[in-house]
Parts: sequence; C-alpha cells; structure tokens
Amino acid sequence: VDPLVAERFAGFRALLATAAETLTTGRNLRGDARRRAAAVTGHAIVFPTWRSLVREQGLSDVEAAAAMSALVESTVAAG
Repeated sequence: VDPLVAERFAGFRALLATAAETLTTGRNLRGDARRRAAAVTGHAIVFPTWRSLVREQGLSDVEAAAAMSALVESTVAAG
C-alpha cells in the first residue's frame, strides 16, 4: 500500500477498530469466544460487507444489521 494512502486512512481504520472493540467489550466475552466475536464484528462493520448485503444482495439496513448480529451470536456459540 502506498504510504500516503495508508496515512490518509489511519484515522478511519482507528475508528473501525474502536467501534469493533466497543461492540465486543459489551458482550463480556473472554478467550476464544472474544477472539471470534471480535473477528466477526470487525467483518460486520466494514463497508464492503454492508455494500454486499444491502446494495448487491438487496437487504435493508435493518435486515443487514440483524444478519450480522445473528452471525456474531452464532459464531460465539459455535465455540
């Protein structure tokens, strides 16, 4: 990645990391369950995921949020 591009997106990446951490922390998970929840939460909040679910697959924002929430729950439970 071009260093200038990396520099320009550093703040945005930090925002996403903070959002994912906040959402994961609220679940009171530890160990592998926390690791799995953090990974899936990080996937859920990035733009390409939303673009795919809403623009390409036709879900509403509410449906996409519900699907990602269910994905996090099932991933944590799958332990």
